[in-house]
Amino acid sequence: MKFTQAMLSVDEALSLILSTISPNQTVLSPLLEAVGLISSEVIKSPISLPTWPNSAMDGYAVISKDIKSATPRTPVSVELLSTVPAGSPTNIKVTSGKGVQIATGGLIPNGADCVVPVELTSANTSSHVLIKKPVQHGSNIRLAGEDVIAGTTLVKKNTIITPAVVSLLAAVGLSSIPVIQRPRVGIASTGNELLRMNESLSPGKIYDSNAYALMSLVKSMGAIPVWLGMAKDSKRSVSSILKRGVDLDLVLTSGGVSKGHLDLVKDVLADAGCLDFWSIRMRPGKPLVFGKIEYDNNASTPYVGLPGNPVSTLVAFEVLVRPAILKMMGVSNLDRPTIQAKLEDDIYNPDKRRVFARVSISKKGSIYYARSAGPQGSNIISSFVNADGLAICPEDTVLLKKGSFAEVRLLK
Repeated sequence: MKFTQAMLSVDEALSLILSTISPNQTVLSPLLEAVGLISSEVIKSPISLPTWPNSAMDGYAVISKDIKSATPRTPVSVELLSTVPAGSPTNIKVTSGKGVQIATGGLIPNGADCVVPVELTSANTSSHVLIKKPVQHGSNIRLAGEDVIAGTTLVKKNTIITPAVVSLLAAVGLSSIPVIQRPRVGIASTGNELLRMNESLSPGKIYDSNAYALMSLVKSMGAIPVWLGMAKDSKRSVSSILKRGVDLDLVLTSGGVSKGHLDLVKDVLADAGCLDFWSIRMRPGKPLVFGKIEYDNNASTPYVGLPGNPVSTLVAFEVLVRPAILKMMGVSNLDRPTIQAKLEDDIYNPDKRRVFARVSISKKGSIYYARSAGPQGSNIISSFVNADGLAICPEDTVLLKKGSFAEVRLLK
């Protein structure tokens, strides 16, 4: 891709990023570790569920014809041959006038065609039970294959593995399944002003919140965050950090991408890889570098250099990085849900960028309302915390007035 110095639109930038991203390779994953991942193949059942006819409740397995005349006043006495607990095989054959006591999940013995619930019986002797009400043929019996028949498809290709899917796959004895590999995303921060959490504050210094934000965002998506470290404002330090990420699926950094004399990320990337674009017509999040890290020609790792201001980092991740990671995971729908909401505050757009305003959402009747979640400065993290969505003001709109409707990208 040829480097462009032009300020791209959000749609152009996202399209260029996604064009370089492919779904990860297929791996065989332990079942519990596959939650949230995408199936890479059709998964078929090796067995039927239930595998054998069994009782749906505690009661007595009998022949339905034998108890047709049963009433509370004139119960039918049935001779008990045995007890059938769950999990035990049985070679008992039930004949006329006879039955077995059976537990939920117990195998239905040959000859029996229904199960009478305990509630419709009363004890007579240890060898007999009184049936006080008839039940129909087949009642309270789980038939073999009524849930799943062996060989049928359990999971289609490109299906997200949910806890319910895990339950189904475990029920048929599958301990591992083919999925698209979980992405490993390298994360680093840049800037002489940054402090680690165990360091004391001093004038001009700030704690590195972006590292925690990006690590938690990546983790919340089901990808694996890999901490690469904190770079100082020098080409050597930034280059060293980027080099650590060449074997990963994606590398993210924050800071060092603006126009200051110490904003060195784009220069380092141009020297140690491929710089595709820099700068996007969006607010917040204008300075953003995208390219590939290529050290020693052994790897080519997609790279996104995010802005240093914390809200710019959060918004740029949401709009541009999140879809890229989802595509790596094999997800087909990369879009957040959106709504149309009536604005309770003006949204200004003085410089023809796409504005993503932090808003809280309420609903009155059938109408959604969007209220500013707080000050909109790119350093105000609290307003992002309070936001339910991002109200979008298009590039060609100078002002979205209070009372007008706007598209809102939902965050929760």
